[in-house]
Amino acid sequence: MKLLEIWDFVLSPIYIFIIYQIAKARGIRKQKTEPYYKYFAPGILAKMLGGVCLCLIYTLYYGGGDTNAYHDASVCMNKLFFRNNACFWRLTFGALPYLEYSNFDASTGFPDYWRDVQSWQVIRWTCFFEFLGFRCYILTTIVLAAFTYFGIWRLYKVFMYYFPELDRQIAIAILFVPSVLFWGSGILKDTYTLSAAGLLTYCFHQVFILKKNRARGIFMAILASSLILKIKPYIFLGLVPGALLWISSQRIKDIKSPMVKILIAPVIFGFSIVLASVGFGQIKGDLGQYSSVDNILQKATATQKDLKQDYNKGNSFDIGEFDASISGIIKKLPVAIFAGLYRPTLLDVRNIVMLLAALENSVMLFILIRTVYRSGIRHFYSMVAGEPIVFFSLIFSAFFAFSVGLTTSNFGSLVRYKIPAVPFYFAAMLIIQDKEKKTENKFKTSTRKGNFERDREKKLAESLKKFNTNEVS
Repeated sequence: MKLLEIWDFVLSPIYIFIIYQIAKARGIRKQKTEPYYKYFAPGILAKMLGGVCLCLIYTLYYGGGDTNAYHDASVCMNKLFFRNNACFWRLTFGALPYLEYSNFDASTGFPDYWRDVQSWQVIRWTCFFEFLGFRCYILTTIVLAAFTYFGIWRLYKVFMYYFPELDRQIAIAILFVPSVLFWGSGILKDTYTLSAAGLLTYCFHQVFILKKNRARGIFMAILASSLILKIKPYIFLGLVPGALLWISSQRIKDIKSPMVKILIAPVIFGFSIVLASVGFGQIKGDLGQYSSVDNILQKATATQKDLKQDYNKGNSFDIGEFDASISGIIKKLPVAIFAGLYRPTLLDVRNIVMLLAALENSVMLFILIRTVYRSGIRHFYSMVAGEPIVFFSLIFSAFFAFSVGLTTSNFGSLVRYKIPAVPFYFAAMLIIQDKEKKTENKFKTSTRKGNFERDREKKLAESLKKFNTNEVS
């Protein structure tokens, strides 16, 4: 199957222009009540362009890859709709692909990933976008990028509820990070899970904190959770406990009395732990290999060893050996988190792609070091603990970075796998940096005011002294 069609080049600018104009009109209309909507259209434009860049690089530079294979398989599914409609809907609503594989023939083509249930979820969803993209690779990617922008924008709206004055900074963190735009806009697992993670965060905020639009919020939360669980369950394992801590912290923050806070905090956190345990018990079957601690530990060590084999050499790295025990995993906590968030570093660069990733990671690391240095560890911790959504974002980012850094030994995979954590991390760090600047400016203003008062008192004392001396003489 051809990777690119003539229509990809002819219609892509038209698709982008139409979608951008629709988004621009919506942004202008919403700016009257929500000024941050000025970033709505630029954000969706950046996401579509990120998807196009992924298509071109994978096709023209790499000569094909997962994203191309997903597209080809989705086209097969799309053709099956017209050949065997009943089979198409069975596959769409959960039938195992290897049980229905015999229904594909030369007229539909034979899809890859028919034995990979998680990858098949991408095909199952993408085949619908193939209708709008006329089975063209770039056109389908553009439509998919625009559709999945819905979840990213919802995540941005959550942060805007708390920090509307930081609309530009948080827009950069969530909507315009290059690696997220590139890896999170094409026909890949990461595009779906990133959007679903943003949507699920928004639903948590709507249902449990704002307590509005609950019916719609619960429905969208179930949809987003189902998508994450079927593609990458470990994202759910990091996101939901972190969200429960966020909700609990927000409840405690809203309490005015310090004494009541001290008394009620253990109860709220205890209830959250019980709720999380019961919830995970109910969905244990959907977690598959992540359904128990022992399974997770065994999978982590097996995956890490597999990724260090000879066929993965080239862009690989090693965080060291570890055994499948809680103590063995905990020992790797700092180095795994560092790898998950900040590698490849500039010292790891071996090609232009790694250089771009390393520059972005250097910015992330610089913001952390600068903020901690200027505020101090104690004040940095208090700023994190004082903002529940920042606390949640960093907890999720750290957990996710730890998971990815522990089980990934290839830089190419690492850059792609970690993108769900990047918007949360960047947004949290820019918020903390802003709070630190405000604290520093307040201190400087207070210092200048104190100096001014002391100078005025000193001058007044000197004037009184001269006056008293003149009176005596």
